[in-house]
Amino acid sequence: MAAFVLPALGRLQETGDQWAPYQLLDQDGVVVDPVRVFFAELQAEDKPASTVRSYGMDLLRWWRFLWALNIEWNRATRTDARDFIRWMQIANKPQRLHWRHRKAGHSEETVPKPRTTRKKIPGTPNAITGNVSPGPQYAARTRAHCETVLRTFYDFHQDEGTGPIINPFPLDRSRRSSRANAHHTPDRPYAQERTGRYRPTIPKRAPRRISDEMFNALFAALRHNRDRALLAFWVSNGARAEELLTSRQRDALPGQQLVGVIRKGTRAYQQLPCSTDAFVWLRLYQEETRRDGIPRGKNLPLWWTLRRPWRPLNYDAARAMFNRANDLLGANTRSRLEDGPPRLQSMRTVFVFPAGERAETIAALDRHLNQQRHPWTLDGNLYIDIDEEQNGCLFSDWEPDDVTVLDRAVGCHPTWAVQIDISGRIDGTAKVHQLIALLLEHGGVAIDDYSAHPWTVQEIRSGAVIDGLRFFDFRSYHELNREPGRS
Repeated sequence: MAAFVLPALGRLQETGDQWAPYQLLDQDGVVVDPVRVFFAELQAEDKPASTVRSYGMDLLRWWRFLWALNIEWNRATRTDARDFIRWMQIANKPQRLHWRHRKAGHSEETVPKPRTTRKKIPGTPNAITGNVSPGPQYAARTRAHCETVLRTFYDFHQDEGTGPIINPFPLDRSRRSSRANAHHTPDRPYAQERTGRYRPTIPKRAPRRISDEMFNALFAALRHNRDRALLAFWVSNGARAEELLTSRQRDALPGQQLVGVIRKGTRAYQQLPCSTDAFVWLRLYQEETRRDGIPRGKNLPLWWTLRRPWRPLNYDAARAMFNRANDLLGANTRSRLEDGPPRLQSMRTVFVFPAGERAETIAALDRHLNQQRHPWTLDGNLYIDIDEEQNGCLFSDWEPDDVTVLDRAVGCHPTWAVQIDISGRIDGTAKVHQLIALLLEHGGVAIDDYSAHPWTVQEIRSGAVIDGLRFFDFRSYHELNREPGRS
């Protein structure tokens, strides 16, 4: 396997047919029938076309592996599946030639060298943000998604009686006799039990965030009012990039400060509240579209390309816009644009140190946030987790003096805390206060991003002012620390 190279055989083709939006074709252009049947099953499960495409890319990678080794899909063994997963761990991702080079007949050997060398080496941290760029190898999340897709594919054909007797991608040995967390005790945190035997461990990601200074620099780097309007809408309403691009011209309602989108999963229409600034930038963009002659009509798309011929703005074009802005900044402030523009929200953090036991705190959160398990979310805008000093990142970026002040307020050195990350899409003050009251019911303190003072629940409820600030008083903090001459 050390010298194995995945051949570029077959392709996943978009058909434009709503009954079969994607087809997996072999090297002769013939539809792969087992995948076609599986795609029909996904549609029956109400999976959107984007999910079918995502599954299809993993199946194409697996089929290319089988074609290279001359193995029939229904004769693949667990040894073949194990070798495939091992290959994904060490292999570099294939680099496709740009379509312009392919159209010109270039190969990897004859492709002209780029004029500039601005592109960073994959997998290196950025000097400005510290974010690591995507590496040359398959990420753990990509490998986990691929393992899940292939195990689901073979489970389906096992049930249909058309696949192998034994699934090449088995469940973990500890999962064969029961479901995950089958005997979970309510006062204990849920264990991260593996599902697939070959499923990799997913590293825990830090919350996506960006400083106010970097956000302002990114906003200033955008060259067009359309791009500024898009960014303002994404940050204020939290819609995914794909969802906002579904808006029609009739869906923007400045008087009610609402914009209508088609939700990704349910495909349902929903109106989302947006900021006043977003509609100001939208109005400036609409005046430009009127002047340039972009098609107008209440049933036409709201977002269009900036050059003729006029075309509705799609996901790839929106991502390219952010890529250009990031190149100007020299910062990789983007990740998957599918989640909305990540790291563009100015995320705020509160650490809560309850006086009770950890199990009691987890049980209280389970009761308050029912039908969830650790970690928790509240209305999709508050992200709640348990952070530990030994196994997590607690105190890793704290000043020693701040830790000393906390120890003195608590009466001992705390080894764990409840970390609450608040999205920049909302104000969040009322929800944070309610959650703090729940966690500090039996005592303890909370610390926000804006002062080192350990706040008690009595101080928070009374609106006490310490050093000119109340608890979670981000507005006053920015007013006090605003640079002279800036509005």
